Order: sequence, then C-alpha cells, then structure tokens
Amino acid sequence: MNKKLSPNVIDVLMKYDWPGNVRELENLVERLMVITPRNILSYEDLPLHLKKMTLEQTHPEVSVTGIIPLKEAVESVERQILELAYSCYGTTREMASKLGVDASTVVRKAAKYRISQSKHIGVE
Repeated sequence: MNKKLSPNVIDVLMKYDWPGNVRELENLVERLMVITPRNILSYEDLPLHLKKMTLEQTHPEVSVTGIIPLKEAVESVERQILELAYSCYGTTREMASKLGVDASTVVRKAAKYRISQSKHIGVE
C-alpha cells in the first residue's frame, strides 16, 4: 500500500500520549491503512477518542484567506463546527456543553444547516 497521512493527522498523533506505547500507534496506523479506501488518511478517519482529545485540548484559530460577506463567513464556521461536533459527540446535550450553548441552539442551528445525527452515525 502507498498511503499518506495528512498534516492534521500527524499533528493529532504527535499530541496523543500513547498509553499503549508504540504498539498502540502501530496498530492504529495499520488499521487506518486497511479500512480507509483513500490514499490520504484524513482527520475524519481517526477514531473518536483521538478526535475528542484534539477538540478538548486545542482552540484552533479561524483562518481567513479572502474577503466574503460576514454573514456567509459566520455561517460557514458554524456549519463546520456543528458537523465536527456531530461526528464526535453522541448527544445534542453533550455537544451543547462542549460548544457552550443550549441544546436547543444546537438543534436549531443543525436544522438550519440541514445537519443530522444520521449522517454521522458509524463514525468512530
């Protein structure tokens, strides 16, 4: 196999403590290589516990590469954050807690952007 790790996957792997030592890392990479159909392993391919760890430890900055209307920019960031939260947390209550909003806000905004839990079921 000739697969590569995306830079953000490498960042996550570097930040993790690896309590199972190098064997845990080796098993994870081996598993990702086998189950991921694409040639580049991305953040979405990582197991849930690694995604949660990175969400809880980091506060990434939003990168701006051009000028767009502010409303579109805010909506784009909200959509991305909600999609990521849906892929990492099991309930809207848990999502709301991590996002610092009410569960009703999560539900309302997810409906606005047509994001549903069913799209993210099966994500480990």
